[in-house]
Amino acid sequence: MFNGPNSVEVIQVILRTFDDELYDITPIVTEIALFEGISNYFVEGEIAILDNSGILASYPLIGQERIEITIKRKNQDKFIRKEFFLTGPQNVAQVNVGTGGILMSMTSINAVINAQSIFSRSYSGLNTDLIAQIYKDFFEIDVTVQSIGGSSHNIVFPYMKPLQALDYIISKTSSVDNSPLFLYERLYDNDVILKSFSDMYKEDPIDVTSRISANTNAKGSSTIDAQNQKGLLSNVHIEQAYNAFYLLDNGFLSHKIEEIDYNNKKFTEIDFNYSEHSNVNSEDFITDQFKQGINTKSLAKINYKAPRSFETLQSISSKDSLSKSSYRTQETFRNNINIIAHGDHAEGLSVGETLYMKYPKFMPMLSTGDDSKDKINSGVFVVNEIIHKYSAANGGKYEVELMLSRDGINDDRY
Repeated sequence: MFNGPNSVEVIQVILRTFDDELYDITPIVTEIALFEGISNYFVEGEIAILDNSGILASYPLIGQERIEITIKRKNQDKFIRKEFFLTGPQNVAQVNVGTGGILMSMTSINAVINAQSIFSRSYSGLNTDLIAQIYKDFFEIDVTVQSIGGSSHNIVFPYMKPLQALDYIISKTSSVDNSPLFLYERLYDNDVILKSFSDMYKEDPIDVTSRISANTNAKGSSTIDAQNQKGLLSNVHIEQAYNAFYLLDNGFLSHKIEEIDYNNKKFTEIDFNYSEHSNVNSEDFITDQFKQGINTKSLAKINYKAPRSFETLQSISSKDSLSKSSYRTQETFRNNINIIAHGDHAEGLSVGETLYMKYPKFMPMLSTGDDSKDKINSGVFVVNEIIHKYSAANGGKYEVELMLSRDGINDDRY
């Protein structure tokens, strides 16, 4: 099982029941899917098993089990071990007489810790430091902070779970350049990263190319170049792109801010224009002609401020109004183009990193000198999500599905 040629094999799957009994269920595992994403605090997954031994009722599987998965990359000595909490059977169906299929979801052990934790206390300091400290306090894991925080605060959390507190800070603050912050766990190195979208985009990209589907080998062999294609992408398609009307209609390009200051009993009107007050990491796709229609500012955003809530640092509610609007715009812009790609796992690729991808131009190549690259939709993308799929079919198969995004068109820097 899982001993096919696709560069990864699952060595062992151990189930720990609610009463601490251990079972090696590797022979009956048919599929495993592990999910990592910049919007996910933890790696999660699903596991499918084929049951002809009555394990559903005998163990039993009642949503209080743990499972340890050991993964080894082919031709590498490194083992990757992840422990999950099974949240119970998701889909149980009879395959034939005496045999059933069971699909179970898996969540992080830290998600269980969060479910059992509640706290009431205050934190003070730079927003990125607060995020890292809360994570460390409850999950006992050091966060690798890779971006500079944009604001410092005094925050009181009244009877909240740790992830609720993290959601509150991450959704209302940003990096020093008003870019959205993301806190996420990576699968292959187990690191927990705190990083802004703009800092992700600045990284040197991994160069990948769409897989060649036609036989281009001079000797006519269909397999001789197969190893040279490993780690490349296939089945690449754009899921959505460039919804300029949505950005205009919902005020992300331009709007009025009605700012109400409780402490100073002050009301202020502020004009927000994304081209002046926000940043686009790649090339801006909003044309000058279209921008002429954004100056009416027909949509109003209300922002309440209480700058003297604390004597020293500000509360989150006192964050600068233009910074809030800039943050909201950049959070929306970052998904201006979404691409789904499948293939083998590129060496060292994790969520939060960037890759350079050549998207094909839809036209015939009439000569060898023709450029087949779509210069608008090719370029550098941030890896938002990775789904790692392991299947026992046909001697073992490993695939990945990538969700890529960018906040504009190709800036042609590579």
